[in-house]
Amino acid sequence: MNVELLISKNIINAIYTKYSRTLMGVPEYTDRVIQLKQDLNTIGIGFIYDF
Repeated sequence: MNVELLISKNIINAIYTKYSRTLMGVPEYTDRVIQLKQDLNTIGIGFIYDF
């Protein structure tokens, strides 16, 4: 059995220039620029079995 350490870093950057959504049947619109950023770090342990 082997053990491995798994590390990942994900960066998401989304920019919406014309945003619209429907909330409970009511449409909403905006001309504002909306920027969403997410920075996600993940650490895990993996096990490898040889049969």
